[in-house]
Amino acid sequence: MSKCLQRNGGSSSGWEAPLRAAGLGTLLKLLSAAMAFCSSIVFARALGASEFGVYSFVNAWVSLLAILAGLGFPQYLIREGVQAPHCLAWMRTFADQRAFLCGGVCALVLVIFGTLAQLRFDSHIFLAAAPLPLLLALSSVRQALLQAQGWLVRSQWPSLLLIPTVSFLLCSVLWLSQGGVSAAQLMSISTISAAIALLINHLQFRQAVSPKVSQEAAALRVGQAFPFMLLACTYFVSSRIDLIMLGINSKPQELGIYSVSSRAAELLVFLSMASVTAVAPSFARLLASKKKDELQLLVTSLGRRLALLTVPPALIIFIFAPQLVPLIYGHSYAEGATILQILIVAQLVAVLGGPLGTLLNMSGNEKSHLFGVALGVLLNILLNTLLSPRYGAIGAAIATCGSILFSRVVLLLQVRQRLDIRPTVLGV
Repeated sequence: MSKCLQRNGGSSSGWEAPLRAAGLGTLLKLLSAAMAFCSSIVFARALGASEFGVYSFVNAWVSLLAILAGLGFPQYLIREGVQAPHCLAWMRTFADQRAFLCGGVCALVLVIFGTLAQLRFDSHIFLAAAPLPLLLALSSVRQALLQAQGWLVRSQWPSLLLIPTVSFLLCSVLWLSQGGVSAAQLMSISTISAAIALLINHLQFRQAVSPKVSQEAAALRVGQAFPFMLLACTYFVSSRIDLIMLGINSKPQELGIYSVSSRAAELLVFLSMASVTAVAPSFARLLASKKKDELQLLVTSLGRRLALLTVPPALIIFIFAPQLVPLIYGHSYAEGATILQILIVAQLVAVLGGPLGTLLNMSGNEKSHLFGVALGVLLNILLNTLLSPRYGAIGAAIATCGSILFSRVVLLLQVRQRLDIRPTVLGV
């Protein structure tokens, strides 16, 4: 299957092959979503609402620092690697050197966080999380270069399947053996899983790019990758500002309930992200060769297939959320049903809007992408400031939903104006 994907990913003609790769990527994402769903159930029940809230809060900061440690290289290297496949080894070295420096700074930040927050949180969880930003950043560099080489699915399975599977198994063993799991223990498990995934990605890269083949230097600039980092940070803040603000202003139990609902809603986005990641190199090739008609066919076909995959489960979850949440996660999380319904609406609209951000990134319009997402973040912060203190988790969900809808409208207008592509499922 991986060889087939390499051939498909390397093709620059037609749009059927990228869709096949996207289909396999979506299948992998489905397996990952299923494992993430099972893991979230085990984590929520094993930790309890309060400890799960602490874990989610610290994990949100880890994810943000991992983006900063990556310096925007993952998306940047996909674009540059497609254009200069003879420079991949040099690109990896270039990105690694800078990721090591930034990852060390991020580890120090987490240690300082642990010292300052020890009156409210167990400082051990921050120490356990300290290596994670670097590990995740190095892994993402290798995944990006492998995807530029055409290894679309093969490069993603360590992060999509291995990490949640190892975390699930180790957490289950601890839960059964000691009757419960602490947030610090689960974070240590996450660090171990990320280290294993990095090792596998590194071995894959060595297989894909032989060290015996002479490699040329490429004209990479950190400044050119920086907009991607800002964009990723902005996206992250847009999707996690609710969790962060609840962690600062609310009790860990309320944070745990919100986190469970948020993770469940994000399962819909996982499908879209997998397919869009698989076709991103094809977007770049078609845009570079100015094959607008083929690009439109690819975007429309991808969007309609995603709609068939996401709309039915979204409707089921929305209708039966009051019964599903307590049944799956336990009665202590029952209040999260309304939160889940609100977030499902936002995520479904985001999926049906099409691959707006990827189209802008691959066409060199990442600044326009950043502008649209930044406006959504500002609205999210404003709404969270107004609604979260008064309405708690429900207010945070409404703020997130409103900001996502606003941001997607802005991005849609940018794509139509700059690329003249109709990216939505309805052909708008």
